[in-house]
Amino acid sequence: IEMLRATYSPPNNLDIPTIIDINQVFNVGTASVQLVPAAANRGDTLVWNQGSATVYVAFGEAATTASFPLQAGYNLVVTTTQAINARSASGSQAVYILSEVHP
Repeated sequence: IEMLRATYSPPNNLDIPTIIDINQVFNVGTASVQLVPAAANRGDTLVWNQGSATVYVAFGEAATTASFPLQAGYNLVVTTTQAINARSASGSQAVYILSEVHP
């Protein structure tokens, strides 16, 4: 996984340093794939379905068609320390991930 690292101060001025550790587009097929590994220091993660079909997102377990449905063009921001997994309803879909950790 290619990583981009950047440090910034959050807008609420809590002075918590943040590192962007994943800034990548994944091609997600009909089998569950891990997008973000579990990390105790993980902050917010943006999951954006840039494909043309629904993508199912799961936290801490393999994604199935019973997982959270993220429709094409929609995104969500989650705060979780669990791994984030996804699979598509059909074909290969582009899913953009932007995730941060706190050192």
